[in-house]
Amino acid sequence: TEEYQSFYHEELIKQLFTRKYLWATHVWNMFDFAADNRDEGGCKGRNNKGLVTFDRKTRKDSFYLYQAYWSKKPMLHLAKKRYVYRNDETTQVLVYSNLDEVSLYVNGKLFENKKGHKVFEFNVPLNTKTTKLVVKAGDLTDKSVVKKVKEEYKPYILDGDNKVNNWFNDSGEEVKMTFDRDYLSIKDKIKDIMAHPEGKAVLDSFIAKMMESMASGGAGGFDMSKMDSGMFKMMASFTIERIAKLVGDKVPQSAIVEINTALQKIKK
Repeated sequence: TEEYQSFYHEELIKQLFTRKYLWATHVWNMFDFAADNRDEGGCKGRNNKGLVTFDRKTRKDSFYLYQAYWSKKPMLHLAKKRYVYRNDETTQVLVYSNLDEVSLYVNGKLFENKKGHKVFEFNVPLNTKTTKLVVKAGDLTDKSVVKKVKEEYKPYILDGDNKVNNWFNDSGEEVKMTFDRDYLSIKDKIKDIMAHPEGKAVLDSFIAKMMESMASGGAGGFDMSKMDSGMFKMMASFTIERIAKLVGDKVPQSAIVEINTALQKIKK
């Protein structure tokens, strides 16, 4: 989603600005691009991690994050404009600006003045069917509208989201795994799984088995929470699905199916 992409880049760009020894940096990627084997987000044959859409017409929120960090010209951007229909009692209002202070107005009234650095977050109650948002910083203004709905807005949910067809077992046969979003799965972040006692037990057991299969001598009662703090923090922000794809054939696909099956029995 555009929102997850923004969060990802918010964390990534901090690394570029806190590590002074980096003498050259770049962003992957400026534009969405063709990728024949991709079938994600309802869009086949395309990699959607660009800061701008494939047709070069729509600048995603993450584009403006880099503008806030890199541009010397004053800028202000109210994010999540395309995320109109929301069913939360309280919603996040996200703003990017290279100015030091941002003011948020909700339905014509000043909600909060906030000082910050590049990224400004406000938590706004959704008490009305329509919430008009206006942000101001210096001479700049941006605005959007949020509509309150009773249930999760169905057009935002990808058809067939309860299935994934691009997993294969160790014999090369296609495997379909179910994903009930009310239960844990390999699509959840490791830190969220670890926060659940049953999820932590499943994850520790899974990692122990993987370590046994990749190295002799066994894992010896592996406890993920005892990892080096830096390594744990990095891994904790990933999903099991993401890590599995990163390590490739080092982890048997049958093991991924096995842990997903176990996690799908644990209610969030």
